[in-house]
Amino acid sequence: MINEVLEISRIESGNLITSVENIPIAEILQETMILMKPLAQLAGLPLHLESNIKPDLQIRGDHQRLVQVLVNLLSNAIKYNRPGGSVLIHCTQVPTGICRINVIDSGFGIAKADQQFLFQPFKRFGNLGIEGTGLGLALSERFSKIMGGKLTLAASSAAGSNFQLEIPIMEEIAASKAIEAPMVFKPVVFESKPGTVLIVDDNAANLKLFEAALTSWKNLNVISAMQGLIGLELAKVHRPDLILLDLHLPDLSGEEVLRRIKSDDATNSIPVVIVSADSTENQIRRQLEAGASGYLTKPLDLKKLFDVLRTYFPVENPA
Repeated sequence: MINEVLEISRIESGNLITSVENIPIAEILQETMILMKPLAQLAGLPLHLESNIKPDLQIRGDHQRLVQVLVNLLSNAIKYNRPGGSVLIHCTQVPTGICRINVIDSGFGIAKADQQFLFQPFKRFGNLGIEGTGLGLALSERFSKIMGGKLTLAASSAAGSNFQLEIPIMEEIAASKAIEAPMVFKPVVFESKPGTVLIVDDNAANLKLFEAALTSWKNLNVISAMQGLIGLELAKVHRPDLILLDLHLPDLSGEEVLRRIKSDDATNSIPVVIVSADSTENQIRRQLEAGASGYLTKPLDLKKLFDVLRTYFPVENPA
């Protein structure tokens, strides 16, 4: 999960390094089939490949990440399938110079109301008790864009889902600077103003997510607390430049922590940004009126987090 968060963070910050090469699609499909067949067999699901592309058809992209996209799609197609179901990979070349790969399952489908959130990080759907991080589709969609392609949900119903990956073939990429451009990401480490960020959140996984997301910010010192009282003590001792505060803590509510920070002469000048799953307008307004400098909602949007960080830690080499 941490590795996936780091990948999302690198993409959002422009810090993702890609290894661009000529990739034979037929070989990629065979490699992916070999990787995923054991998982399909364990689930008792047949895994089929239908392809009418030429054996020498190539795209120009990142081999490892293209495999990761296909593995993510097939893993979901297997995990969210039904007993006696099947998974089909269909690959074809369309006249517009596109290689189109469809991953089709016979699972339970995705509710229409949830489809708009499919490619957002940390979003998970249904209550099937299936393990996952909610990052696989978000990463796959972003990797596809980096390679000049597009990942969409082509169709979904109670009979299953069809995810469609479209990647330009090599001739199209060579002829189009617009497609080449997003494939190049310059390595960036944010050279920001030095400072300290205090994170107060009682969820260990959330703390790790924050810490992973902040690795791109070279000059930031990150400290954390899982209880409100400890967070208050750390704020007094370290005088951080920014506090990221959850509202639901085991000892004090986040609202009480904010009140105490703002009523203490030693800490009242420290900006506090609330980070909470409660996104109601009334809650946001109440916290801002109580002295919060900002409000981020969970699941965490890394771009919005980075925008907040830029406000308090100006970047010398903005991406």
